[in-house]
Amino acid sequence: MKVSRRHLVWGAVATVLAILSILVVVPIARFMVFLERLRRAANRGRDHLFCETDYAELLAACRELSRRVASGECGVQGYFSFHSGKHDPQALSIPQAIRDIEPAIIWFDTGSKGDVTIELRPGPDWYGVVAFPEGQECSGDVKLTDGLWYCDAEYREPYLEYMKW
Repeated sequence: MKVSRRHLVWGAVATVLAILSILVVVPIARFMVFLERLRRAANRGRDHLFCETDYAELLAACRELSRRVASGECGVQGYFSFHSGKHDPQALSIPQAIRDIEPAIIWFDTGSKGDVTIELRPGPDWYGVVAFPEGQECSGDVKLTDGLWYCDAEYREPYLEYMKW
């Protein structure tokens, strides 16, 4: 059976389109899976924060970690990133009270304030907790205890049901 030139051209075009679609669809699908895993971990962390966390213990862990970062003991400047999948070698030194809420990113104010921001869900619609040093004036959306505040980008007037929840 002889294959016509037309069939060869259509076969080549179909093959190229299939390869291109794989090169486009697979990365998008992997990114969507990554976002879903991040969302689930963030929700588990928030549930743990509200239902099971001892706020005084979490605050003490944050302050201790802030002190260690400020003194240079941890060898870290600025932040720990967990959600990249490549944990920092220093991540094992993070206190269990912080690891229990499954942080995505931990930001350290290595400047004047010394506060610690733990993002459970990073991005423009982030939520997490902010721990302030003792004696520091504090602010956030929901006060968990003196010096520890829950912050949420969606916690505002247009989302009254969310705020109530």
